Amino acid sequence: MLYTRFALGAGVLFAIFEVFYFRSGHFPYDGLNYVVGWDFVNSWMGGRAALHGGLQTYFEVHRYNAEIHRLFAANVPFHNWSYPPHILLLLWPFGLFPYLASYALWLVAGLGVYLWAASGPKFDRELLLFLALSPVAMVLVLTGQNGFFTGALLLGVLAQWDRRPALAGIMLGLLSVKPQLVLLMPLVLMMTGRWRCLAVAAATAAAMVVLTTGLYGSAVWHGYLAEAVPFQNVVMTRGTGLMLGMMPTAFINARLMGAPDAVAWALQAVTSAIALTAVIWTFRKRRDPMLSNAMLLAASLLVVPYSFNYDMAALIAVLAQMRLRPDNTRIDTALILIVWMLPLVMMLGFFVKLAGSALVLLVLMNRLFERMKQEDAVPTYTIKLSSPASIDA
Repeated sequence: MLYTRFALGAGVLFAIFEVFYFRSGHFPYDGLNYVVGWDFVNSWMGGRAALHGGLQTYFEVHRYNAEIHRLFAANVPFHNWSYPPHILLLLWPFGLFPYLASYALWLVAGLGVYLWAASGPKFDRELLLFLALSPVAMVLVLTGQNGFFTGALLLGVLAQWDRRPALAGIMLGLLSVKPQLVLLMPLVLMMTGRWRCLAVAAATAAAMVVLTTGLYGSAVWHGYLAEAVPFQNVVMTRGTGLMLGMMPTAFINARLMGAPDAVAWALQAVTSAIALTAVIWTFRKRRDPMLSNAMLLAASLLVVPYSFNYDMAALIAVLAQMRLRPDNTRIDTALILIVWMLPLVMMLGFFVKLAGSALVLLVLMNRLFERMKQEDAVPTYTIKLSSPASIDA
C-alpha cells in the first residue's frame, strides 16, 4: 500500500500541474511558447524527414529552426537535432500524421510497450500503477522524449538475452540510435559469454546503417558527424537552463553547482571509473539477476557525462519489480522510493541550484553491491544422503 499511495499522490499532483500548465499558454503552445511535447518536435520532424527527405538540413541548427518556425509558430524556442541518422528507420510512422495526433499516438504506444515490457509474464496491477503514475512517466509525457521506447527495449534485452539471444540482440541493435544508454552492454555480454546476442546486435546496427545510407545517401552521416556531434558537445559543456536539472551525471551536477570545468570533468572521471568497476565486479560471476540488472542500468546512467532523467525508465521498472522482495530492508524501500521520485525532484532542484542525483545513484549502487556481497557470503551446503535410513536418522 505504501507504493500505491505514493503513485496515487503523484498522479493527483501531476493532474493539478497539467491543468495549470495548459492554462499557461494558448494550446498547443505553453506559457514559454514551446509546443506541447517539447522534444517530440524532433521525433516528428524526423518522421517527416524519413518520408520526404531533407535530413541534411537538420544538422545546421539555424536552418533546422527555420524549418520548425515554418511549420509551427515563429516564436517557438530553440531546438537542435542530436540523433544519428539511422533513427529515421524507427521514426517514419510518426511522420504520417499531424503533430498532435502523432504525439498522442507516441504517448499511447510508448507507455503501452513500456508497461508490457516491465510487467513480465505475471500481471501485476500495482506494479503497472506504480510505473504509469511514476515521475519518470510524467517527465516523458511532459517532454515527449523517447524514454518509454528505449526503456522497453532495455528491459527486453535483459529479459531475453538468455532465453532468446537473437531477439535480445535485435533489440540491442535498435538501441544503437542512443549509444550512450548501452555503452556497457558489449562488455557485459563478453564477460558473460553471450556471444550470439552480441553478434546479432552488431549485425542489426550495421544493417540499419547500411539501409539508412542506401535510402538517404552518405551525406547524412557526414552532416551528423561534422555538424550535430560537435554542436551536441557544446550543448553538454556550455548548455544552460532546465536541461542541467534533468541530467543525473557527475559532470552536469558539478556544473549546476558552479564548479569549474576541470573539477566537473575530474568528478565525472571518478564516477565513470566507479561505474565501470561496479559492473565488472557484478558480472564477473553469476549473481542475483534482478540486483545485477539494476546495477547495470544505474551504472549506465553514470558512466557517461550525457544522460537524462527520462533515460531512467528501465532502471525504475527494475526497482519497481524489486519492491516486494522479501529480503528488502527499510533502507531498500527508502531507496526504491527515492530513485522513483528522482526524475522530478532533480528538476525541482535546478531552481535552487541544488544537485545530487548522481550521488543518489551512487548510493543505490553501493546498496546493490552490499546486497550481492552478502549473498556471496552465505555458504552453500551440499548434504549427501547414502540411504533412506539416513533420513530417518
